[in-house]
Amino acid sequence: MVRLIRMTWGQSLVAWGTFIATLALSPRIDLGVVVGILLATGIHLRREMKVRVDAVYEARTLTLRPSGVLYFGSAPRLEETLVDQLAAHPETSEVVVDLQRLGRIDYTGAQELKGFTDDCEQAGLTVRVQSVPAHARGTLTRSWGDALVRVRWD
Repeated sequence: MVRLIRMTWGQSLVAWGTFIATLALSPRIDLGVVVGILLATGIHLRREMKVRVDAVYEARTLTLRPSGVLYFGSAPRLEETLVDQLAAHPETSEVVVDLQRLGRIDYTGAQELKGFTDDCEQAGLTVRVQSVPAHARGTLTRSWGDALVRVRWD
């Protein structure tokens, strides 16, 4: 476990936290294991909330490329980037959302993306969703329904 500290802080925190909690809560080692599960869950959620969004502006087209996991906890980052970039480039006429680097998208992430595209359209922008990974097509199709017809999907 000592070598684990140099390799990855998250896993070492879970290992050491579980170890110490198990010793401290003895003879109720089950509570020590629960502490370890809670630590692991917390670290997992912290990592999942970090969706990275790269933005490229060229010829009145704003391209957003999220990478990571898109779900309810990370989706606001996509919208924050859009607002920041539109403020920096008010002459934008088209928004392209390139999902090629998206690791996973769940139902709530798909709904957030739908709301995002709806907001863009209401603002008079053309929206295009491109490079949708195979694992995300089913989720988007089921959650967006007929709304997919409105958005250009390459």
